[in-house]
Amino acid sequence: MDRGNNQEISLKNLKRIAMVVFLAFVIPIAIISMIVNIVVSGNKAAAGSDSLSEEAINMRIAPIAKLEFVDINAPRVFKTGEQVFSSVCAACHLTGIAGAPKIGDHSAWAGIIQAGYEAALKIAIYGKDAMPPKGGNPNLSDYEVARAMVYIANQSGGAFSEPEIPNNQS
Repeated sequence: MDRGNNQEISLKNLKRIAMVVFLAFVIPIAIISMIVNIVVSGNKAAAGSDSLSEEAINMRIAPIAKLEFVDINAPRVFKTGEQVFSSVCAACHLTGIAGAPKIGDHSAWAGIIQAGYEAALKIAIYGKDAMPPKGGNPNLSDYEVARAMVYIANQSGGAFSEPEIPNNQS
């Protein structure tokens, strides 16, 4: 009986010794790695934050209004259809917000394209449903809106010709 008890005691001691040895290595390694992490990340911003980047700071301190001098006698430089699309139309026609047909979706644009150039241009200039006139940018000329409409329609299965530059250049 004593012998069985001795084996039981030595087995318990071996488990305790193994646990102590294991913890004697794990705890110091964990503490050292935490200290290294603190030292290395001393100058970093919070995870996922780029609020201290040079670009973010420049945006915050930039002037609100900008003054741009334009020669009113110079001929107007019209935006291309792609430029108008990127700056005005893309917000809705890339995502399909408010039911806007997505660019490149041939089935969504089929009815508009089949209605013809004039019908599509009328929608682009005067708006329809949730789409405001000229996509919400009243500073665009009808010619620029037409170029954007042709660009979008042609990317979506149409074959409209580029509109001609207006004679009055306005």
